[in-house]
Amino acid sequence: MTDDEICGHETPSGPCQNPPTEGDHCWIESHGGHVDGHGRPSKLDEHEDDILEAAKEGLTYEGIARVAGVGVSTLHEWRDDYDDFSESLERARSEAERELIQDVDPEFVLERSYGYVKTEKREVDLDADVDSTHDVTADFVTYSPDEEDDDGDE
Repeated sequence: MTDDEICGHETPSGPCQNPPTEGDHCWIESHGGHVDGHGRPSKLDEHEDDILEAAKEGLTYEGIARVAGVGVSTLHEWRDDYDDFSESLERARSEAERELIQDVDPEFVLERSYGYVKTEKREVDLDADVDSTHDVTADFVTYSPDEEDDDGDE
């Protein structure tokens, strides 16, 4: 689309990409347009900027919906029904994700996102009769709530 074919109203996620309906703006009232029974629901028009800001802050879909005063199912409907809104919402959430990931332990990210599992080998003294022709493998999990962890925390 050319600049003449879009609303162009500045939003937190960039110029509005909706086609103009009357004059130079789209149907969104805050963009200078008029809603005449068509277009987006009024709560989306009214709260779109707040919704996108909440998404940029890293809120969950449930938290974002609370900002708009709607249920999460309504937020998902808006996302499914309005491509421009959906793209803006996902860009805002992506921005928040990039910010949040900087503060997280890299091993946690690798484990949760990529299935990474940390393994280590330890030598263990085993008091048992074992035929030396067989390999012995054992998984050990130790936990003692009374012991301090490596950081000195209990």
